[in-house]
Parts: sequence; C-alpha cells; structure tokens
Amino acid sequence: RPVPPSLLALVPRSYDLYQPSELHAFLLDFTVTRATAVRQTVSGQGETYESRVSTGRATSVLRRLSRLEVSTGLREVPLLLPNEATLVFGNSSGCARLDEALANKEVAPTSAPPSTNAVGQEEQQRDAGASSAALSLPRQQPGLDGRHGLWFLKAPHLNCGRGVHVYQELVPLLQEAKEAHWRMVVQKYIEHSLLINGGRKFDVRVWVLVSSWNPAVVWIHPEPYFRLATKQLSFNQEALSDPFVHLTNRAVQKGPGGGATQVKTEDEDHILTLEAFFRLAEVELPEVNFQDIPGDEGSGHAVGSVREAWKRCTWPGIMRAVQTAVLACQCEIGAHPSGCFELFGFDFMLDRSWRPWLLEANSSPDLCEDAGPSLRALIEEKLTEMLALVVSLHEGTTRLPKISAGDSWARDEVVEGSGKWWLCLLEAPQKPKNNGSSSPRTSPLRRQPSGQGFVLDTHAQVLRTCFGTLATAQSPRRFPGG
Repeated sequence: RPVPPSLLALVPRSYDLYQPSELHAFLLDFTVTRATAVRQTVSGQGETYESRVSTGRATSVLRRLSRLEVSTGLREVPLLLPNEATLVFGNSSGCARLDEALANKEVAPTSAPPSTNAVGQEEQQRDAGASSAALSLPRQQPGLDGRHGLWFLKAPHLNCGRGVHVYQELVPLLQEAKEAHWRMVVQKYIEHSLLINGGRKFDVRVWVLVSSWNPAVVWIHPEPYFRLATKQLSFNQEALSDPFVHLTNRAVQKGPGGGATQVKTEDEDHILTLEAFFRLAEVELPEVNFQDIPGDEGSGHAVGSVREAWKRCTWPGIMRAVQTAVLACQCEIGAHPSGCFELFGFDFMLDRSWRPWLLEANSSPDLCEDAGPSLRALIEEKLTEMLALVVSLHEGTTRLPKISAGDSWARDEVVEGSGKWWLCLLEAPQKPKNNGSSSPRTSPLRRQPSGQGFVLDTHAQVLRTCFGTLATAQSPRRFPGG
C-alpha cells in the first residue's frame, strides 16, 4: 500500500479488504508478521527439533520474500511453499481449515527434517519463483509488532465497538470478511501498548473540530479523556474474544446494551480525565522512558515524569497525526458550505514509549450525556466553547491569524475568542484556476499503482495466487472470495 513514511510513524498498518490489491498487501503483511513472530517466540525458548524446524521455515519465508524485486505492481507470486503452510496456518488442523476454505485438497505435513540435498532443491525452487515476480514487503512498526501476531478486524460502518474482533489466525479472519462481502478493515494490533491501573489497556479520545476543509482550518481540544478496558490485558486464547479485555469503547465497557442509560452520579471507573490519568500514572509509573520527538529521524530517547512524556512526546505526536490525517483525506472531502463545521472523535493508543498511534477518527463522537459528573462537565464545556467558536468564525468576530502561501500550515496556538480550543492546522487559501475551482492535493492514501504487469482484480484470484500452491483449486467456489 503506498503510504508515506510519515503515516507509518503515526497509524498502525491498515488495509481495506474490499480492495483486492489491499487484500493482497494484507496477506503479504500477515505472512511476514507471522514469520517474524515465530522467530521471536522460538528464540525465547529452549532449542528443540521442533523449534529448529519452525525457525528454519520462518527464516526461509522472510529470506525468499525479501529477495523479490520491489514494485508497485502485484504479480502472481505464492507467499508460501507447501512445506511452509503450518508456519501461517498452524498445525494440521489449521491446514485442513485452509484446505476447506480454499480448495479442498490435503496439504502434506512435513514430519521429518529435510536432507541437505532437499534444502538445496527447495532454495533453487524459491529463487526460480522469486525471479519472475515482484512485491513490496511491509515496513515493520516496532511499537506494534510482537510475538502474538494479532490483528483487529473492523466493520467500518458500525460504531460503539460493534463489529470489532481480534484474530490471531488467518482463515477465520478471512471467513468473517467474506461473510461481510469483504467490506471490512483489518488493522495491526498494538501488542506493546502502555498499560495502567493494574495492567489494563486504554485509549485516548481527542476532540477535533474542522471549521473548514479547503483551505483546511482545524482545531483541537487539549483536554482529552481516557477510556480503560474493564479487565487486565491477556493474550490467552480464551481472552481473545473477550471485549472487556481488548476493547476500550465506552459503550462496550458500560455493559449489555451499551446505549444511553440513567445519568450517573459518580464517575465511571473506566473513564479518566487528563488530570485523573496523570495522578494515577504518576503513582504506577514514577519515571518513564519516552521518545523526545516522535517520528523524526535522529530523535533521542529521554527519561522523565509522566507529565514530561505527555508534553514532549505524546501530545506533539497527537497533533502531528491529526494534521496528517486531515490533509491525507482533504481532496476526497472537498469544501464545506458556508457556516458548516464537523466534529470528530480521534482515538489514539500509546505504546510503551508513550508514542501515540491513531486508531480511527469517528464522525459522530460520543457526547457522553449519561456519563459521570467529571466527564459530563468536561464535555459540556467543550461543546459550549465549540459552538461559540464556530458562530464567531461565521460572524467574523473571531479572526484567524494571517497566513501567506508558503507559510507552514502546522499550528499550535490559542486564538482570541477560541476558548480552550487550540488552532492545530491553518492553510493559506489556494488560488483558484481559470474555472474558479481550487486544486486539492492528491491523497497519499489513494494513489494508484503505476507498475506494469499482471494485476489481481478479484478476491478469489488474490487468494489463489497467494496460497494456491498449498492446494489444487479443484473447486474454485470454495475460495472465500469465490
């Protein structure tokens, strides 16, 4: 997927499975991530025959795929050889499930160590297969990847934590995506997330106001709130399906139903304001390590307090992610009619170095009308000041700073009349063309591949190409994409 390096430092690897090209990119990423995770897991255990076989297969996969010529085109290249199937699909039972989903033909397990001659023959076959095709290996994100190889599968048209599941195995993930007609998004799970309150996950909900799309004028409220999971984080198999472990949505943590209930008279124990988060984190983490300037080459690591980490690492990273996300999709939005605005809820998760990762942006954020008194008071203040700001901008009583073409669009300042809302992004007006329309930039997330050659254009074709060597496609309708 053609993602600029800046986005790879801000957003977990994500793929829109409705696009066959992105399904192909995800399958490649899943294979590389699983092989890397296997090597990490085996390296921490005692050496056995089984561990040597697993490490050898993982190393073979990574070596073979890394030899492929980098290209934007997608060509007919199998990601796994038959003897490597168990690396991605687990034991023989996993291979059978792959068989059932793909082509209904047995995959012969490898039960004995290969001879030296056999290894040499396999290497020749791999080199021959690699010489005729091209792929681009996914860039790894150390803050996300771990030895579990987990992924989130999300239904983009749902909210409140609905349609979000955690997967470690590929076949059930593909089966659910196929049942949803591939209208799903898959995103890398952040395995090295920062934990608080006894080992619980949390995310950060940040309110973002877009008062103009073109030119972009964006505001951010500096007081986010934190949403905690109810249970301690666990990667045990039985916990992977537990939303109280892996999801942090307030609607999920409220319990069955998740809808509006009676207004609470006490603060919810799974919700923290910024100051409450600082107080709790300072007790559990009196001194933390963090990256001083997130995402920049040459930036150093520092040691300090929780508040220092937030000020020097987390909040600058959140600002940068908001700015980048707005500009990345600006050309697909167009422009607001006069007097219109949009409010978004940006969700972030922190890794162990206090680096923020943008999970998603919600167009209808929770207004928390049934929340506890602290959060409800915070939301009411945000809404009151936001409405006053958009009205004053429309009436001209609040004026934006002057900006000229060529000036930096990145801002971090309070404007007179904006209350606590900070100006985050301010673009200079673009000169209209002869036809009077502006010329928006091309979204870096939607550039079409320019490579020549064979392009995979159906989901079934992608699956057969990636894993067709593992089973003969006797019945193409049995592919998930068929």
